[in-house]
Amino acid sequence: MCPLDGTMLTRYRGESVPQNLAVMHCIRCGKWWFPGDGFIDYKPAVEAKLNYFRLWGKDTDLGEIILPMVMVIILTAGAVAGVMLVREKQTAQILAGSGVTEFSASYLDGEAEINFVSGRKVHVILYQKPDEKTWRYVPAAETEGKYSARISGIEEGQVYAVKINGQDYWFTAQ
Repeated sequence: MCPLDGTMLTRYRGESVPQNLAVMHCIRCGKWWFPGDGFIDYKPAVEAKLNYFRLWGKDTDLGEIILPMVMVIILTAGAVAGVMLVREKQTAQILAGSGVTEFSASYLDGEAEINFVSGRKVHVILYQKPDEKTWRYVPAAETEGKYSARISGIEEGQVYAVKINGQDYWFTAQ
């Protein structure tokens, strides 16, 4: 039984452990256990195996060690590069697609008509009167990809701020 969690231990058998030595493994916590003086007996067995490899000139197979590490490095670098490319592409598409073009504002009898083209759907535009802290909004109407909105209560000669899809524009009522 595992001293930590009480799970039944399983005996590990492999070429790295001598046949007469018991090494137990807990499946739940992943710890390795050596019953009795097993750990003390394990050290000379490992030293004997290493001396055997040195004496007979047998090297440990570096491919078994290096190849998995190289694969992990390559896969990690590929995953990081892939995520960065996807993130960069999405950012570029959002910026290019959300831009407002052909912005114009015309003033007539206390009203301003705002016209523009946008790559994204626009339902409302925000505007701010001079010397005001609050933003007001008006609905934007779409006709064949072009948007228009009317702002009433405009004073001639004043500068107004308009915000469309997070971009700021200014116009002077004249």
